Amino acid sequence: MPDDLGHGDRRQHSRMAPMSRAVHAAVIGAGLGGMLTAFCLARRGVRVSVFERDDSTVPDTPAAAGNWSRTGVPHLHQTHGFLGAFHSTLRDELPDLLEQLLANGVEVRDFGKMAADHGFSSEAGADVAVLLARRSTVEQVLRRAMTREKGITLRVGTGVDEILVGRGRVRGVRASGHDLDADIVIDASGRRAAPWASWYDAVGDNRGELAYITRMYQLADGAEPGPLSRVSGAGVIGDGYHTVINVHDNRTFSAVLACSPRDRELLRARDARVFELLMEWIPKTGPWVEKGRAVPLSPPRVMSNMRNTTRRISGKAPQGFFALGDALVTTDPSRGFGASMAAVGAAWLAEAIAGDQRDIDAARETYLARLTPWALDWYEDTVAHTATRAKRWSALLDGERVPVTIPIPEPVPAFVTFQLPSADEEEWWHKRRYSQLLETPASLTRRWGGNRTEARPEGLQVYMTDVPTRAEVVDRIEELTAAHGKPSGPPPYAVKGRQGDPR
Repeated sequence: MPDDLGHGDRRQHSRMAPMSRAVHAAVIGAGLGGMLTAFCLARRGVRVSVFERDDSTVPDTPAAAGNWSRTGVPHLHQTHGFLGAFHSTLRDELPDLLEQLLANGVEVRDFGKMAADHGFSSEAGADVAVLLARRSTVEQVLRRAMTREKGITLRVGTGVDEILVGRGRVRGVRASGHDLDADIVIDASGRRAAPWASWYDAVGDNRGELAYITRMYQLADGAEPGPLSRVSGAGVIGDGYHTVINVHDNRTFSAVLACSPRDRELLRARDARVFELLMEWIPKTGPWVEKGRAVPLSPPRVMSNMRNTTRRISGKAPQGFFALGDALVTTDPSRGFGASMAAVGAAWLAEAIAGDQRDIDAARETYLARLTPWALDWYEDTVAHTATRAKRWSALLDGERVPVTIPIPEPVPAFVTFQLPSADEEEWWHKRRYSQLLETPASLTRRWGGNRTEARPEGLQVYMTDVPTRAEVVDRIEELTAAHGKPSGPPPYAVKGRQGDPR
């Protein structure tokens, strides 16, 4: 039976015959969303030109990609999640690319062990799995594959300056002073300002109240990984901070400290030595970065001022204009949705164009009718999720007491339903699919929210009590800073004041 993503239909659709007429699509941006869209379209017989402003050379190996400088993607070397929706899109649409990723050190990890730990069978969730990978590795593998893909022309170092329009339809693009005809133009360039920005209507804009510091590591030769507390890593949810270990490809992992962007005291941990010693000191992250187990691959990198946003293509947009990924919706990075939402959008867009190959106008209507409510559902769920965290962190910074548990709101939102005890195996697996973008928030609340009370506690615990408090972490940072030096200011790799390019 198809799930919320329609994967039951997509496997058959991905093997459909190529389109009967020659259609040329121009894709703006060779990030994850742009590349996956190009592959999905080319496999359906669409001729694709991909325009990428960044002219950097693609590294030869995943290890070299760890130092890849992508000027348009400042968050390339931040921690990333590749959820079940990303994995299933590749498995069903582009299985050869999934095999190439695995051949380059990416791992697939399912929820079987976690299910067994809860006394449940793994069979009900055999199709639910994540990819363990750095974003730089995924981009490196896909970019190299794209240069060999029949039907795709990649134009590196060529930015699109204008989308050409005639009689209400796109006619092509103007790139680096040259005009190129196209039947379809797809904006996969993220949230950056563009000459066609007026073709979007804002629907929602919410400050996510999140800053985070990421440092990449690699396990030392012969060293075993640290303990896991979830499928893809480990973590601590403190009263005013989070720490996270995310496992990636080729024995690499990222260590992350997340806090409010107003929390200047915690953000002092951006100093390399202070960050390393702090992470050693905090439970669950400490065993991963202890001396002799792992080697740092990067300096600590800061991202802040992330926003939850959603917009739609307006009536001003010409026919033949499409968009996907963060051009339409961005969500708090702590949920790890970005790459997976782009992958889903790429597959749905290609399906719509192939399904309405003689009517591109109808194809856009089909695509947006499917994508828009799905994306809005996730946006609203994320806004509710981040608002709860932001309220707690802000109260703590303002000197207020923050309770360990909060009342369960009515109606119960999906992110709260997810955290409540599961009555049985069916509910548990539904929640895992929700966490992997394979079931929607609406489906979770419709099936397991509502008035169910048999497994509902009186309140919801929002942070751990057996880990250091924010005040204790601040004291530790002060001790380490005094011993190892005070950072003079934000490092050059910090990104502040704008949303990172989310391609």
